[in-house]
Amino acid sequence: MAVCKKLNQPIAFVTFDYAAARIAYDIVWDKPDIFWHVVIHMGAFHTMCSYMGALGKMMAGSGFEEILIESGVCASGSINQVMNGSHYNRAVKVHQHMVDGLERLLLERFLNERSVDCTELPEMVSLAEEPSYEKLLEVLNSASCNQFLDEYSKSHTSVHNGDLEKNCSVLVGLL
Repeated sequence: MAVCKKLNQPIAFVTFDYAAARIAYDIVWDKPDIFWHVVIHMGAFHTMCSYMGALGKMMAGSGFEEILIESGVCASGSINQVMNGSHYNRAVKVHQHMVDGLERLLLERFLNERSVDCTELPEMVSLAEEPSYEKLLEVLNSASCNQFLDEYSKSHTSVHNGDLEKNCSVLVGLL
């Protein structure tokens, strides 16, 4: 509060981890007439944990937990902590798998709808077989690859905007 007064800053924004924020909230809420200008928020780590917990809650009952256990990505004893975001490292890994899986499904759907022949995109095949900066430049300079990527981007945006079933658009919104 002294620093805010010295800097003529009317509001103090203070970032805490979860444990300290709980204590600080109690103090601020106990004396609102003194601390009316103090805004407390949690740091990025705990915000990210909450975000992953929200994603886990959205996925609850979808069969996603069973897929994680059966595939060996996560043990049955820790699935609840992973899905609620309290096992941070595992939750990050699991959510990355979820995004990868959804992205693969979208690409597969796009390829099936368009009947894309990989021989029409030799630059992409070459990049997939031997990734390098030079081959990436070839893909980026190829008119057929750029057209393919533009069409896929439009398809992805279409799904994101809800052109498929509502549940699919919610999941794709996470991407």
